[in-house]
Amino acid sequence: MKPNWAVAISAGILAFSGMMTLASAERRAGFVFSDPRGIGAEFQLPNPATVSHTIFMNRCAGGCTLTPGSDGTQNQSDIIGNSTRHISQFGGTDAQWNAIVSCVKQTYAPFNVTIVDQRPASGDYHTAIVAGLPSEAGQPSGVLGVSPFSCGYLPNAISFSFANSPLPSSAGHEYADLADACWTVSQETAHSWGLDHKHDPKDPMTYLPSPDPTTLKVFQNQAGSCGEGSPRACNCTYNNSTASMNSYALIMATFGPGTPDSTPPTVSFQLPAASASILPGFSVIANATDNVGISKVELRVDGNLAGTSTVAPFQFTTSTAITQGMHTLELTAYDLSDNTGKATETVQYGQSCTNGGCTDASQVCVAGTCQAGPNTTGGLGSTCTNNSDCVSNSCGDDGTGNKYCVTSCDPATAGACPSGFGCISAGTSGVCWPGADSGGAGGCSTGGNGSSTLMLVGLGLGAMLLTRKRG
Repeated sequence: MKPNWAVAISAGILAFSGMMTLASAERRAGFVFSDPRGIGAEFQLPNPATVSHTIFMNRCAGGCTLTPGSDGTQNQSDIIGNSTRHISQFGGTDAQWNAIVSCVKQTYAPFNVTIVDQRPASGDYHTAIVAGLPSEAGQPSGVLGVSPFSCGYLPNAISFSFANSPLPSSAGHEYADLADACWTVSQETAHSWGLDHKHDPKDPMTYLPSPDPTTLKVFQNQAGSCGEGSPRACNCTYNNSTASMNSYALIMATFGPGTPDSTPPTVSFQLPAASASILPGFSVIANATDNVGISKVELRVDGNLAGTSTVAPFQFTTSTAITQGMHTLELTAYDLSDNTGKATETVQYGQSCTNGGCTDASQVCVAGTCQAGPNTTGGLGSTCTNNSDCVSNSCGDDGTGNKYCVTSCDPATAGACPSGFGCISAGTSGVCWPGADSGGAGGCSTGGNGSSTLMLVGLGLGAMLLTRKRG
């Protein structure tokens, strides 16, 4: 038999009547529990046939009008009291909304739960209102969310996450703080399935902030104390005890496991274009889509991780210490099941050229690009004292008093350096060193095959020391 949930609101205190009913006002502890069995009622799993696996995230476009009652599919709520209430629409941007929806999908990904943001045409579903202010639902200011809470599953309930609330810690609003908004929505929806607060900062059912603000909370598959600011006995009896609650296990028992997602995401470059000419510190913007949701996008430059973005638009700013020449960019998009999609392209720093083909007479051709030459202050082969003296940000020292501005090259590539320079090995890479092609200054030894090799300085040995400016 469907319980008769009734609610009365007085002076900001939520009081519920009816079997196994409790209310939770988020970021403000305090419950009024009127279950005739008292605090500690046994958690009851629902009949699987009565469970809806759909959460409708409602942004209240144009505003929502709610009336008293218990059928959320008919815009009825026990939370609002005895009068009609109007909830203002979500105040953030479409990008902020999509990010919150994607995050909630990620939080519920392990379970057989479908998150939608369009109202289902029929059937049962949970409604998560993500909009408005607490006062519009009859709640005190400072409350970020509220939900009916029983020691069991509540069908067709409405939970509230007041996304338009100003955040006391900043000048922004709840909808602009992805991690906090996702936390609130996840907690409120789960209350309507019988979950209490948990004294675990990694779990969405907590009042405690995350140890790492950049890490999203996920339902923890381990039992832990209930509580807000400090541990307490749980309001419901879970697994024959009020000492602890396992949020993951309770949701899994209610909904079952989610269907494994094997569809990889797609990712592409919005900026820069393939083969584009770039400058140090250039920006990269990625487009990434998935059938469920994107968890993050990574950027690698020449195989090295250059940044991670978790929120669309997926944007990166690269290092200003990039060398001239061709560079390979790689994007890797991860979906909520850790499936990956990749995209690669090459870009060019410096004018493309062949040896001797630079239009600017002050430049020389190195590895296919035009770079500042010996006749330019700080150009290749210029004398230097520090890295900052060189356009390339690299000052080479052969350990015998010779210091020149150098740039990287591949010793295995013929003609990698311009006339008057040779590509000399320096550790795991090479540098263009003046006179090396003819056995001149630089202390190189020329072998019978015309190649030159210098050892990196170590423990005072008089070979070449290549220093690099930190980016």
